[in-house]
Amino acid sequence: MLNRDVVNSKIIKSPFSERTNKAIDDFLTYYKNSKRSQSSYRSGINKLLLDDLPKEAHEITFGDYMEVIPQNKNDRTPQDTYKEMFIKFLFVFDYLEDSRGFSSIWIKEDIIKGFTDRNDTQKKTIVSKNINDSLTVPELTAIQRVLNESFTKLEMQKMDFCWHMLFQEGCIVEELKEIKSENLVSGVITTNTGDKYNIPSRFYPMFEKLNERESSYTGFYTVNTLIAELGEMAKLERRLTPIIIKKTRNSSMVKCCNCGETYWNTINYWVAVNSRLVCVNCAEEIKKN
Repeated sequence: MLNRDVVNSKIIKSPFSERTNKAIDDFLTYYKNSKRSQSSYRSGINKLLLDDLPKEAHEITFGDYMEVIPQNKNDRTPQDTYKEMFIKFLFVFDYLEDSRGFSSIWIKEDIIKGFTDRNDTQKKTIVSKNINDSLTVPELTAIQRVLNESFTKLEMQKMDFCWHMLFQEGCIVEELKEIKSENLVSGVITTNTGDKYNIPSRFYPMFEKLNERESSYTGFYTVNTLIAELGEMAKLERRLTPIIIKKTRNSSMVKCCNCGETYWNTINYWVAVNSRLVCVNCAEEIKKN
């Protein structure tokens, strides 16, 4: 799992001063439509103020920020993102006693606009879609934007692998949970059900790292947590689950009316022939005839 040595998000407020508690409460109002988001941000804040520094919110300095937040975004966990967003809030809304340095990396007006736009969206949004409906195109795009990053942390690579297996390969959750690092042999994984999957070479280093672990756990049993954290990184307004991924995969596949084979609904798989969409393979044969 990702960094789990965090303080319980339901911790009582007594360790903090009234001034810090007010800053936290004010910040969390921007995430009031999502209990999960509030819990995640609260956990990140607790880790920041009780473990990483520790100090009151208004005492945070630019030096503290540079120390606790990885400057390479590829090395960040969701917890790091939560901490940074809270520090941004403290900076732009003048909660900090010493804000020197932050202006060199952030534009105050842009961050304020981000919070304001989020607040306006929350007021206008009426959630009418089922939480288990397939991903919308903007949601899918947001996830793919996260996955396009070059991950260096092992847990991020596992997150990428879980998405690949569920969305690209159609592997079922229970099957994925049973995969261990030693199951990868010559680029192929054979699951406990006998299914075989050709694994892209970009995942080989991850499997090597898992094989080197002293821990007996070298698999993907935490797939549900990893997928949920991917949704948080993509800033989805609902919890991302394998069920949603499965429905999105099913709705993204189209059957060719000529050969009956199923392909992704992206333009590189389809061609218009006589005003009808057919797969690329059929289009070539039809044109020959």
